[in-house]
Amino acid sequence: MWPFNRPKYSSIIILLFYDAWLMNIGNPYFWRCSTHDVLVPLYRRNVALNHCDIGCGTGYYLVHNSYYHNSTVTLLDLEPDPLHVAKAGLERVHKDLNIQIQQHDILSHDPIPLSYQSQSTASEKYDSVSLTYLLHTLPVPPSEKIKVFSKLKKAIKSSGVVFGATVLGPSPCHSLAARILLWILNLEKRLSNYADGVDIFVSGLEEHFAEVKAEVVGSVLIFEASVPKT
Repeated sequence: MWPFNRPKYSSIIILLFYDAWLMNIGNPYFWRCSTHDVLVPLYRRNVALNHCDIGCGTGYYLVHNSYYHNSTVTLLDLEPDPLHVAKAGLERVHKDLNIQIQQHDILSHDPIPLSYQSQSTASEKYDSVSLTYLLHTLPVPPSEKIKVFSKLKKAIKSSGVVFGATVLGPSPCHSLAARILLWILNLEKRLSNYADGVDIFVSGLEEHFAEVKAEVVGSVLIFEASVPKT
């Protein structure tokens, strides 16, 4: 676990309030990266049959996704409240979805837990893995954050995809409002991304994946990576 980092969400109420603010105000007006036009479509084109979402929050993007028959979604998070909130939201909207939860520290040396299918006790690698708005919260330098990609490479199938988004550190891509909000959230230690830049994340992805797509939308880096390198 992160012994030097306090929990981001001290209650379910705070988690739900922050999520509502982020989706409807933070994303479109501060980060200038639309929830509905950019981030939800990112999930819709990449979530596959056996999916893992790391840093699930309330599960908003997953709830607004559609799924194949017999799909499995595994939720991974450091904290229990996001896991239970996201699971409840998915169960309410997608009643036939197989949902698994795992409390896991993505910064640990432990491998990412794999999923277990209902008809088998054998673990199975993922067809897709998402980590949206996770990297900018990790309380370590970018050089440590990109080590996460090595863990992801080992957790997906050869045909799998890793995708997500992260708010970048101070750069010309930020509006004045975004710079002020970035400073406040880093001061409160809800974000830890003042040193985060496009190049280090893209190079980190390219070290472990043969095909990498990256695009800056507003203040946010959107990425998709496939064909894990051996």
